[in-house]
Amino acid sequence: MTHDIHLAAVVLLAVFLVLPVVAVFVTQSIIVTIVAVITLLIAGGLWLLTRNPVQTVLALALLVFLQWAVVPTGRVPHFRVQTIRIRLRLRLHPGRGFATASGVWAHWGRAASFFASKRTRPGLTRWQRLTRPSLHCLFLGRAHYRLGTRMPVQEHLCVFGPPRAYKSGFFARQIANFPGSVVSTSTKGDMVALTAGVRQHRGSQIYVFNPQRLGPFHSNIRWNIISGCAEPSVAVRRAQALCEATSTEGTEEATFWSQQAALQMRALLCAADLLGKDFQIVNRWILSGQTQVAEKALKEAGEKIWAGYGDWAAVLEQMRSGKAERTTATIRLVLSSAVQFMADPAIARCVIPGPGDAFDIERFLLNGDSLYLIGEQRGEDSPIAPLFAGLVTEIQFIAQQMAGAMSGQRLDPPVLFALDEVTQIVPIPLPSIVADSGGRGIELIIAAHGMAQLRSRWKADGAQTILDCCNLMINPGIKDIETLELAERLAGKEWFKVRGSEQRQQLPIIPAEAIRQLPPKRSLIIRSWNAPVVVRLAMGWRDWRYLLAQVRGYAVPTLLAVPVVGSMVADHTVAPVPDIEPVVPVSPDNGDIPVGHPDPQPTTPGAFPGVPQQEFVPADPAGPPAGNGNDAAGGNDHGGDHADGNGHRPAGAAGRHRPAAGNSRPGAQPNGHGHATPDGTPRAQDSGPAVSDPWSEL
Repeated sequence: MTHDIHLAAVVLLAVFLVLPVVAVFVTQSIIVTIVAVITLLIAGGLWLLTRNPVQTVLALALLVFLQWAVVPTGRVPHFRVQTIRIRLRLRLHPGRGFATASGVWAHWGRAASFFASKRTRPGLTRWQRLTRPSLHCLFLGRAHYRLGTRMPVQEHLCVFGPPRAYKSGFFARQIANFPGSVVSTSTKGDMVALTAGVRQHRGSQIYVFNPQRLGPFHSNIRWNIISGCAEPSVAVRRAQALCEATSTEGTEEATFWSQQAALQMRALLCAADLLGKDFQIVNRWILSGQTQVAEKALKEAGEKIWAGYGDWAAVLEQMRSGKAERTTATIRLVLSSAVQFMADPAIARCVIPGPGDAFDIERFLLNGDSLYLIGEQRGEDSPIAPLFAGLVTEIQFIAQQMAGAMSGQRLDPPVLFALDEVTQIVPIPLPSIVADSGGRGIELIIAAHGMAQLRSRWKADGAQTILDCCNLMINPGIKDIETLELAERLAGKEWFKVRGSEQRQQLPIIPAEAIRQLPPKRSLIIRSWNAPVVVRLAMGWRDWRYLLAQVRGYAVPTLLAVPVVGSMVADHTVAPVPDIEPVVPVSPDNGDIPVGHPDPQPTTPGAFPGVPQQEFVPADPAGPPAGNGNDAAGGNDHGGDHADGNGHRPAGAAGRHRPAAGNSRPGAQPNGHGHATPDGTPRAQDSGPAVSDPWSEL
């Protein structure tokens, strides 16, 4: 047996020695001659050292493998796609044109993020930035030779991939380790299960907005859409968010109909806030078309506060009594689609908070808390899409306003919007948001199945704007030819020597078929100004923080219980609103309501390093002095830009638009919005003890 092994080794050694000589005579190439001479010298040296043909053949085979693995070549291999896959599985450099090891270290490494962190996280010390890179960058995964790849918190990322392409695991890793507030959207409760326990252990408060009750995690917040809409800028912003997220597919000039619907919606939201009502009355006005009460409230407010309210009343009156029935019907169709979530009592309850129960957006951003939005994917006509889009847009706007008041005009700590299925359940105006959010401490990671989804929601120009402002991550398994060809073109071309041709040719660095057939958990990342790199993605369930949380038993978060607000079964039909004189906010000089944003309000101590620690003063349970018509939070403030985005100002904050003395009618009582109902009775959903019903436990 040993004799046969030695004989085979001698034969292989002879082949190693003879083939280079034959290649020299056949090709008559100087390069081949040099390679042949080097091979002969190496083989002879190994033979002299070992005097063993088996060891000599093994050593030659190892040298050939090392040459294939390490030494770059400009020749196109016979089976290019298979060669790329094999090299990626072995953690080797994929091939010519990809980022080199030095390039990955210089542009994607820890040092590159450290040098940029002085600008992206000005609140951190040099030692914190040097020793804790997770405070100023996101760890994407490991490239060839296990080199770490990181992305600063000021850059956006657009992820393309089909279902079950490990997008959720990647999102979980980024959410769990993000150094600031997080807004996450998903169609399942997996993000909460993988990340909420880790973030809560670090001191982040966990909020879940799950109006459709998908999975084991129920909602523990409510968002008041109406509160603060007495200020025109707030009403305009929220109306646009609700109407633009509504699908107008099948109509001509879809943008026109959305804009017309937003004109109606802003007037209805403003009138409801002036009357001290909730979103139920807006829903009733839209479905019935009877807006006389809203028109009266706006006209009287136009006489006392701002003349523009009268113009808004005229828009409602024209809509109600207009002769263009076809136009009116189309606008009402868009409005009805925007409020169709009110047909579900469980969802409707999530937008009707009780006194002091509204979601405080400013506190959420300053404390580094976490918000998980869970909704069902039903295409472009999802009933919760306008609701989610309105809430996310409001958070983004307030974050942008807060950033303008901070050092360097950046929100510190930053906020991450991890938006999975962004085109389906949270269709925010993404093209306008990504353009300048990165420089304000607002980072976005969005996920879609391909270019087709982006174009269907934001048209060709909007989709191109998103690509221009985001880094691109392509996961394997995509079957959209347009997306694959786009990735191939963006990756670039390189000069290769094709077999059988004496001249070099420019070929794609990675062909489309190789992108589609990438190994699992690998992703092609294309940065705006760097060579492409293929990364093995970091998964959330393999993060040591999550594994430690499982061992210690805090992987499952403890959610705060949400108070029960009345019975939707009893209150789903709104009683007619009587013709009354609305109680409206009046500025000290009886002029227009100014639009602006104050300095951030005090908050509880932050859970993340580098954040100035401030003391939060809770609201006085005894409330304000009797007879002033203000709520316990410190004022009748209609400015969503002046408070928490919902019209509720933290305790001790100075209200700019409180009613003057004697403005409230006698006998008026405060309601959940800080307004007083003129008949002296609280709102129906705030009065009396909570009534148990099938929808009371969210």
